[in-house]
Amino acid sequence: MKRRKLTIALILAAIAVIGIAVAVDLRGRSTLPDYGKEENWAYFALGDDKKADLFLICPTVDMRDEYNMSMDDAQTKEAFLGALNMERGIYEESTRLFAPYYRQAAMKIYSMDPAEREPYLEIAYEDISAAFSWYLQHENNGRPIVLAGFSQGADLCYRLLEEYFGDEKLYSRLVAVYAIGWPCTQEMVAGCPQIRPAAGEDDTGVVIASTAKRRNLRRPLSRRPVRRRTPSIR
Repeated sequence: MKRRKLTIALILAAIAVIGIAVAVDLRGRSTLPDYGKEENWAYFALGDDKKADLFLICPTVDMRDEYNMSMDDAQTKEAFLGALNMERGIYEESTRLFAPYYRQAAMKIYSMDPAEREPYLEIAYEDISAAFSWYLQHENNGRPIVLAGFSQGADLCYRLLEEYFGDEKLYSRLVAVYAIGWPCTQEMVAGCPQIRPAAGEDDTGVVIASTAKRRNLRRPLSRRPVRRRTPSIR
């Protein structure tokens, strides 16, 4: 009888531990930053006199032994700014800058198989989608849009294209997508018609991508060089 009670007690304790772990995991996944607060933006509306907007997504800078960055991590936020500052100069003569902080996937996830790392990238994209949705509702006001990102940021740019730019009215305002360090493959183009590789330097509504030298990634369709100007903004 004592052994049976001990067994039941151990089972109940295990269930309780699992329940707590699941609750913590779900809480982490469902807590979105409030993008109505400027503190959740690395750059917010920088360059009010510009004709177009740039939505710039930071590359992977979280080198900690974790899966997703914490929005309370001041040290990694400093690395965010450093990475963004290396990219913003390409675009700032022509665009007003928006760059959200987000719970990006940490570098360690890229040692996983694609299926294993996807849940952590989904958390990152959940934030990026929320930030872009807030920007569209409160700041865009019909202005031309440039999307840009490097590495993980480029991956998330493609996800924005797929989720939002099937809308023809919004797509008509897309100047270009600079998806650097992530490929634009035939499979992606076939699965998402708004992903259009650039064919000429004056094209608009297109993707400019570089070759990403990673294992298990297909050869990209678009390998046009990044020029230090955006296509013509009319």
